[in-house]
Amino acid sequence: MGVTESENHGIRLMLVRAHGCRICVALDAVEGIFDLGPGADPSTLTLPGGARIPVVDFADVTGVGADPAGDEQRHVMVLRSVNGLVGLRVDACLGVRSVSLARTPPMPTRLTDANGSPLCFLLMLDGRPHLMLEPRGLVTRLCRSAPNHGDGAVAAREAAPESAPERAAP
Repeated sequence: MGVTESENHGIRLMLVRAHGCRICVALDAVEGIFDLGPGADPSTLTLPGGARIPVVDFADVTGVGADPAGDEQRHVMVLRSVNGLVGLRVDACLGVRSVSLARTPPMPTRLTDANGSPLCFLLMLDGRPHLMLEPRGLVTRLCRSAPNHGDGAVAAREAAPESAPERAAP
């Protein structure tokens, strides 16, 4: 899964909600959560400093239908991967949790990229299922579904400013 944890401290996860699903990502892979301004292109996000990154919808990653509530997702969780930055549209940020994966082992799902690598794992937190995303799987899925965006992820990494971008207020 590309993350390590201390037996005493566990791993820190960012929890969000997208399309009614609870999702978590290793906190060290999260660049930040940003507001997608009104009238903005929903397929890209311009970071402070001008870098543009591709944005993917959770429905596109998982193959599920449109958001049943029909709500417009106005937030983007920006994730770091070896292939660059990629944004994931989310409904809300639910917080940060420390979890011991040794005590609560994640289970693989059938959601895989073209190479058969998992896009996410199922993790039970507080008796609720959460999908633990693998950021590099998002980039792989994004490149497969929209090849022109794959270059954008790499370009965003190369053009990213040295200082951390400003984050949206939760």
